[in-house]
Amino acid sequence: MKKSGTIIILLVIVLAFGGSMYYLYQKNAEDPVVYETDAPSKQTIIKKTMATGSILPLEEVLIKPNISGVIEEIYVEGGDFVKSGDLLCKIKVVPNLNALNDAKNSIDAAKIGMDDQMRNLERQKGLFGKGVISQVDLERAQVSYDQAKQSYAAARKRYDIVVFNTDGSIHILVECKSPNIIISQNVFDQIARYNLKLKAEYLMVTNGLEHFYCNMNYEEEKYSFLRQIPDFSR
Repeated sequence: MKKSGTIIILLVIVLAFGGSMYYLYQKNAEDPVVYETDAPSKQTIIKKTMATGSILPLEEVLIKPNISGVIEEIYVEGGDFVKSGDLLCKIKVVPNLNALNDAKNSIDAAKIGMDDQMRNLERQKGLFGKGVISQVDLERAQVSYDQAKQSYAAARKRYDIVVFNTDGSIHILVECKSPNIIISQNVFDQIARYNLKLKAEYLMVTNGLEHFYCNMNYEEEKYSFLRQIPDFSR
């Protein structure tokens, strides 16, 4: 019995020793580490740093148009170099509909006033023929009618320069301002009001220093700006 126990112990020791030797053999049998080498060369070292904040230019120029509208196209990108006269963007100008409607209402009101004074004049002539009123009353009615007629004509024909086509239609309607007047959205709305009845092909606004030209699009109820005045031939 004692002899059997000794044999078992010896077998356990032999197996443990054999297992240890096998583990050491497998570990030593792993592939060696291969290091890749390269020839030295001269290169640029780039060092990057993450930082939060904003970049402010040394000199900043704010560019804004004298008129309001919607930007349809942009022809430059941030960082591009531009010079005076370069086209930066295309603006779709939307006329002030309230101002245009007010102008139309003013013309209609002037027409109504003129018609009313004309009817009153006709009545006064009839009464004067019957001896009911005096010559002074008739003359007052005539003056009131003439004033109403002049007001209606002024409401329809408030413009500075008109260029006609050979067929009698209006080619260009020009609004002239003094040099101290800034060409603004109100100026374009003003000439647009004048153009309600005239229906010119082109509108031009100038103060002697700056000149703006636009082409009318009556179907879409808008006008597009041009870089130069359109050619006109007889």
